[in-house]
Amino acid sequence: MTHLDDRTIRRYLSKSVDTSERVALFDHLSECEECRAALNAAIGDTEVSDVYAWRDIDAEHLPYETLEALVDGWLSLGKRDHAADHLLACSTCRDEFEDLKAYRMTLQSANAMAPEPSSNMSSGIRDVLAGFLSFLSSLSQRRFVFASALAVCTVAAIAFFAVVRMHIASSRTAPGAEIAKALERPASIEADLSAGSIKMPAELSSLMERSDAVRGDDTVAEFTIGSPIATFVSNLTPAFSWSPVNGAVGYDIDVTDANGKQYGASIVGTAWRPINALPPSTTFTWQVVAHKADGSRVAAPAPPSPRARFRTLDAPAVGRLAAIHATYATDELTLGIADAQAGVVGDARAELSAFVAAHRADHAAAKLLAQVKGWR
Repeated sequence: MTHLDDRTIRRYLSKSVDTSERVALFDHLSECEECRAALNAAIGDTEVSDVYAWRDIDAEHLPYETLEALVDGWLSLGKRDHAADHLLACSTCRDEFEDLKAYRMTLQSANAMAPEPSSNMSSGIRDVLAGFLSFLSSLSQRRFVFASALAVCTVAAIAFFAVVRMHIASSRTAPGAEIAKALERPASIEADLSAGSIKMPAELSSLMERSDAVRGDDTVAEFTIGSPIATFVSNLTPAFSWSPVNGAVGYDIDVTDANGKQYGASIVGTAWRPINALPPSTTFTWQVVAHKADGSRVAAPAPPSPRARFRTLDAPAVGRLAAIHATYATDELTLGIADAQAGVVGDARAELSAFVAAHRADHAAAKLLAQVKGWR
């Protein structure tokens, strides 16, 4: 979804959008700092103060269980809409929601990074490791009152697992070798950098279909879908997007797995994110049907265009990718290659594009970007 314009923000504040679109807009606002700033500016605008008078409807803070369900995507549409209203009005709950969401990501990454207890560990280290993991899990059941608590836990997790890994390495490597290894990129990423090439995952080709259009066919689609197409996704609640249709009054989005099970919604906007997580390691086909005011309908993609397909990563792959993103958060080149190796094409393009834009003299990185762009 692109940045929200002023009209959309005001419609959101005035609650003149339906619940499904409101949830999609809320999801976008929770991720986009620029749009949140625009929203806060609109809230302070005297012209919208009257329509935003409902901001004080909830005097009580949201219970932890509600915040947890909101982060995990298990709230129903109505309750999610209500919670979104409260978060807009209550800075305390909004901060705790952001802290809990960030902490859940950190906890997922920390567990993925944690080494398995082994004979290379002393009994003391094994006990400390087990205790620290238990401590991290217990924190996810508490309300975060101060953002600094999250920062301390994040730093502690990263530092702790780094120390444990170095302890294991020191039992079988020369002094200092474990420190050097900790600074290196993963071996598979270094191998692709050395080769100057990223091998396209074999499974990715099964998600790509050719158009049925014949030479000379001048059929023009009335609208197009954006993402996800011909890719793996690491987020099990992926964002779906498509271009607007002139005269459309609503859209049906249908997401179907190989067994015919359907997921989807009927909304007004041009973006949607499922509330509940899609099953991992599953291939999906999706289509959008636009409903016009005159009663007509138009679908995308439609023949001769190929079907839109994507696949969710399995749980271990999601964990590994999350760990790499946590460890190399500022290294777009490493992240881009890791995403590409996992088949998460859109994220790979974004990370590599950011790196190439900042390192224009790095022709090897530009070549990798061009290669990934050529995958579909």
